[in-house]
Parts: sequence; structure tokens; C-alpha cells
Amino acid sequence: MATVYLHIGLPKTGTSSLQNFLSSEKNQEILAKHGICFPVKDYGYMRISIYRNGHFLVVSDKDLAMQVRKQLGEQSAQKIYNNGLDQLSELAEQYDRILLSDESIWKRGHAHPGFWCRLKEDLQKRNLAVRIIVYLRRQDLWMESYYAQKVKEGRTGDRLDAFIKGLENVGYPLDYYQYIDELASLFGKENLDIRIFEKTQFCGAEHTIYSDFLDIFGLSMENGFEIGLERYNVKYEGDLLEARRILNSLPEYQHPWHPLKDPFNLLHSMQTINAGTKYAYFDEREREAFLDLFAESNRKLAVEYLGREDGALFYETTPKLPVYQADSYELIRSIALVYAKEFTNIAARNQKLEKEIADLRESLLSTRVKKKVNHLFGRDRDKKL
Repeated sequence: MATVYLHIGLPKTGTSSLQNFLSSEKNQEILAKHGICFPVKDYGYMRISIYRNGHFLVVSDKDLAMQVRKQLGEQSAQKIYNNGLDQLSELAEQYDRILLSDESIWKRGHAHPGFWCRLKEDLQKRNLAVRIIVYLRRQDLWMESYYAQKVKEGRTGDRLDAFIKGLENVGYPLDYYQYIDELASLFGKENLDIRIFEKTQFCGAEHTIYSDFLDIFGLSMENGFEIGLERYNVKYEGDLLEARRILNSLPEYQHPWHPLKDPFNLLHSMQTINAGTKYAYFDEREREAFLDLFAESNRKLAVEYLGREDGALFYETTPKLPVYQADSYELIRSIALVYAKEFTNIAARNQKLEKEIADLRESLLSTRVKKKVNHLFGRDRDKKL
């Protein structure tokens, strides 16, 4: 019986880096040699990387590109779900271990009643076992990182405190023990790989997310795996993040692909604003109060699932970072730079379009002149004759 290894997140625990690592051509070959398949198939999801190959399990119709909706018709998400599971059955004929990854499963699996029971039954029908991989990040550090990501994507214009209340209202699962316990009751503790997103707790000689993930499969970087140079989902910091948050209050900017996306990303890559500076978004008192909400849950998880008698789930101390405070001058400067860059881009695009229009006019004029000349000299009449 083949086993489906389902990597469910959390978001902001190196998932994009892992997915791109696993999908590289050379790393795919090495995985295949060890009987592991990380399938990559593009179903045409909206704003979803093709390397999030487990997304078909939680896809909704609104996630699908328009051409996919037209192609599949009604219940397209359901069709994709069933087709994806059937493809796993086919892969199981060749591979002992099939690896799926999508960070949204953590949230969506919890939000949809019966999701996990249904998935277990559907896999069993296809003679597939399942093993769940989850990375846990200390809740305060996760929240700061997740908040910055959502501001960067244009999905919130709230300050951190209001953003947290919003997650609480929708029941975002940050009580790790409660959620893990639910999964264990259904799949068994032995089928859960619980990993901690801390460098000091990563396995492998390199102590990276890559070496730690490979350890789950009894592999290491010494097997020949390669890490790409590109960085993924690098977050905005300081004034650039605050400028983005302010603009998110305008409806036209509440979208990942808003008009100023490219200038923001360019200025960020150039480190024009807050170059190299990292910030905290909790002050010391707020951080302590927030962590107290999960202290007992984290202790129980450490004891019951990781066998740690000291009850410590996370070991690393809080980084000593300045708490971000908006500076009016720097904030105005940040927004001015963003708009200046976009106006420069618009001017360049207009110049290019004007040249294309001029070339088309010249081509059209030349064509008309040729026709008149041909007519005057009777060439068109000769052709008719």
C-alpha cells in the first residue's frame, strides 16, 4: 500500500521554499530514485503556485481560472478533487510514497466540517494510506509574519490588533494541541509528523528547513539535493509595510495584483526603504499576553506528542527587535517613492506605446500612398484585366 505524505503547513513556515525545492528537476530525480513522487500539475488555480500540488484537496470554484471553469462546468472543484485522487491511485502503482503540499490545508481543513473524515475515506477507497506533516511556529512570531504577508498581498488594511481579532472571529486554528489532537484521533499519533519551525530544532547537519524535511523520509542533503538561490515570499518591513497597509484601505488596492505591486516589490528588492532593518509588531507586554493564551496548549502538545517532560514546545528566545513606530517623514517618503516609481513606469510605457502608434501610422500611410501610386499608373487596372 502506497502512502500519501500530506504536508499541510502552517503558512509562513517555509512552505514556498520547500515546494520549489521539491519541484526542481534534479531534486525530482533524486526523490524518484528513492520511491518518492512530488507530482506537479497545473489545474489553472487563481494566484496559486503550481508547486502547491495538494491544493486540489481544498480547492474552491473561486480559486479556478475562468478558462478552467468553462472547461469543467458545474462542480468543477469537485471534479478536480476526484480527478486528483484518481491520479494518486495511478502514481501508487509506481511509487511507494507520494508527497503533497499545500499550506492552506491547515486552515481550510479545519474550517470545513467533515473534511478530514471524508479525505480519509476517499483515500482508503483507493487503497492509500496517509501520513500528515505539519510545521508549528511560535504563535507570536507566526502572527507577525502572517500579518506582514497579508498586508503585502493587499488583503488587510487593519492594524495588528484588529487583524488578530479578525482571525479569532473566523476561528483560525492557533490552538495547536486541540487541532493536532483531532487529527490524531482520526489518523493515529503514529501517522503524524510534528515538526517545530525553529533553526535549533531542525534536523540534519545543515539545520535548515530542507534538511529537516528530508529527514522525514530518511534522506539528507548528502543524497545530492540542491537548493536554489531564489528567495520566496520575502516580507516587507517598517515604513514600506505601513505604506502598503495604508493604501489597502482603498478598495482598488485590496488585491494582490494592484497597480502598485511592481513598484513596491522593486523598491523592496533595492532595499531603498528601511534597508536591512527588521521590526517587531508586538511590544513586550502584548507579546507576553498573546503567548499566555497558548501556554497550556503548547505544554500539553510538547508532553503528549513530543515526549518532552519539561513541556517546552519552542526553545528559541524572542529576537531583540525594535517595535515599529511610524515616522511621518519616512512614511511620506516611502509613499512618494512608490508613486514616483509607478509614474516613471507609466511614462516609459506611454513612450513605448506612442512609438508603436507612430510606427503603425507610418506603415498605414505608406500603404495608402502605394495604393494611390498603383492606381494612378494603372497597376490595379492591369491586374483586373
